[in-house]
Amino acid sequence: MLISFLFLPFFLSFLFLPQTQPFPPLSHNEPGGPKVKALVVTAHPDDECMFFGPTILGLRQQNAEVYGLVLSNGNSEGLGKERELELKQSYAVLGVDSDKVSVLDHPQLQDDITRHWRADLIAGIVHDYVQRLGITDIITFDKFGVSKHPNHISTCEGVILFFANFSLPPPSDSPSPSSGPVQPPRLWALRSVSVLAKYTGFFSTLSLRIILAVEQFQRLVLRVVGRDETALPSIRTGDTIKTSPLLTFLNTPGQYGTTLNAMREHQTQLVRFRWLYVTWSRYMWVNELQELRVGA
Repeated sequence: MLISFLFLPFFLSFLFLPQTQPFPPLSHNEPGGPKVKALVVTAHPDDECMFFGPTILGLRQQNAEVYGLVLSNGNSEGLGKERELELKQSYAVLGVDSDKVSVLDHPQLQDDITRHWRADLIAGIVHDYVQRLGITDIITFDKFGVSKHPNHISTCEGVILFFANFSLPPPSDSPSPSSGPVQPPRLWALRSVSVLAKYTGFFSTLSLRIILAVEQFQRLVLRVVGRDETALPSIRTGDTIKTSPLLTFLNTPGQYGTTLNAMREHQTQLVRFRWLYVTWSRYMWVNELQELRVGA
């Protein structure tokens, strides 16, 4: 009886845990102030649905403004122009208008599984988009790039270099508001997992909901005893909310269907092994975003 009483909050946490965690409010966000404007920076068309679908759908559900920046049009097989159209259609399925999606065809940023891209070039491109759009949050790959694809890894390296060199624009004498950021944007990296964990598909949502329920239960206990819950290390990473927050987005079966429909827009890429991927990939169901604080 005592054991059942002690574990009741845990089971309630598991049953009623929201599918997505609220995106942290901006520290400068006041009533009527700016809302989250997230820039998803990826390497190729189809990355947005193969890897970042739960995040994009979760952000749209929270009424965040989402932009997509794709550094290459995936022209390795001469299908770049077709893939650009597929990309816009895929983002539309995910709830992002085509005028908020940009895809590049730069001679030094061509789709190539054997080639690393220049970090300084990527940093400069990201800088232009952040300043022009007033981006508050950047979402991209982590240093392992999910699949260790050199283009994915280079994307992360370029974004990190942007943050390392970031400086706010000088104050303007003009009374008109600027579209640029009023403080440095936040950087969120998609957490790469082991090959075994990568292909757990729907089952990854079950295991992760258990972990999230345990973490929520631990925080509840800390609040009850009057201790600082933000100093609690994550079961998954060992980091605390203070040092490196970890956001989790879980697709519902319906959202998985939306992500799958987005992938179906990439008709040039729907070969047999990709059908296996979208069936069993964890990233079609789960995204974990870790905040990276460059230079902190």
